[in-house]
Amino acid sequence: MKMKIKEIIKKTIKDIVGTENFSVEHPADEKMGDYASNIAMVMAKQVGKNPRELASEVVSKLSVDERLMEIIEKMEVAGPGFINFWVKDVVL
Repeated sequence: MKMKIKEIIKKTIKDIVGTENFSVEHPADEKMGDYASNIAMVMAKQVGKNPRELASEVVSKLSVDERLMEIIEKMEVAGPGFINFWVKDVVL
């Protein structure tokens, strides 16, 4: 599931931030979702944006991706620019 989310993120947002190395991991705190990505923090400096601002743009772009929304219940920006993902129960 982690790799599927990462691949969809790469394909969907390559026009916003490129596809540099970023992670999709299980957060230590379950309140932060099933998965979290650091893509906005990794790419913010390269694109000259604040990480939280970039994370919001990424979430907006991802929220209209049908492939991702088939498996993701919700997404949110957290902390300095993490993007948290909650997987739909039917997928788990």
